[in-house]
Amino acid sequence: MKKIIVLALSALVLAGCTSTAPVDLVVGPVTEYQVQEPARPLDCSGARVTPDAMSNPRPVTALSPDFIADLEGTGWLDRPIADWTVADETEETVTLWRELGRDESGGHLHYDHAFVTFERTWAAAGWSLAGGGSCSLLLDVGELHNAAVTLDPAHLPDPRDTSIHLLVTESGCASGRDAEGRIEILEVNDFRTVVEFVIAVRPITDAVAFCPGHPATPVEVKLAYPLSNRILMDGARIPATEIALPECPSLAQISDC
Repeated sequence: MKKIIVLALSALVLAGCTSTAPVDLVVGPVTEYQVQEPARPLDCSGARVTPDAMSNPRPVTALSPDFIADLEGTGWLDRPIADWTVADETEETVTLWRELGRDESGGHLHYDHAFVTFERTWAAAGWSLAGGGSCSLLLDVGELHNAAVTLDPAHLPDPRDTSIHLLVTESGCASGRDAEGRIEILEVNDFRTVVEFVIAVRPITDAVAFCPGHPATPVEVKLAYPLSNRILMDGARIPATEIALPECPSLAQISDC
């Protein structure tokens, strides 16, 4: 009987040694992941959005009477003034924004906000339209370029990994070059169920950078703890999104995307 028990225990030990199940973090981050309002300015296709514009939106009616008069006397806005709030305001510029509805994108939201920027015309003592468009919100990374971040299909993550292989595609103009040597890992935030990255790219130093398509650049990011079954999130996007495989892993597949 003793022999049978010993053999059974040995089998259990061996089974544990060869298990390939996801590893739970015995020692690791204990902080729960919570979605928080960003504390730094946001970027909406080059337009600046203050953090308060999300948490405490200001109506357009809170702006100066001369600005509202100029706005009401033109066809600058595609929706009523009441649909817009203030994204950013300086002495020379005012940016308004609003959330895009699904009826405006055929049910597929590639962008989540519209914006319009106006600038003061000192000679005419009024305001003029400076630009506008649509955007998906990103963190404002200052002089750096934002980037699209995906998993590297050649090095998919494993629960025991202590580093993650990613592909980084610069959003700014880079004259067709990759981002080798220019990638900045701004934040790696460890939570119990999530690892959140904020990644940007230093611009090239050329006086003029052209904007053809440029390739993704592989980068390896070290983790403080084994990955386990935690989700990888791109924290430069608002709200943060899960990092996934690229839609077009190679140029040969672009026509199929």
